[in-house]
Amino acid sequence: YQTFFAIGIFYGDKIYALILQNIPSTIEGSALYQLVFTLISGLIVLTMLSIFVGFNNKNREFIES
Repeated sequence: YQTFFAIGIFYGDKIYALILQNIPSTIEGSALYQLVFTLISGLIVLTMLSIFVGFNNKNREFIES
């Protein structure tokens, strides 16, 4: 379990750093961290919705039978 946790932390930090690099330098302080949190939250919600829609469409015949 520690390996999966470590991999999640590693890639989470990489994604966080990439988002911070692409935000304009005019945003500072707590507004910067709120913006990053909002972007990551939106990305997670979109990913979950796309997985749900894809799973639902792919397995509709199996569920209905």
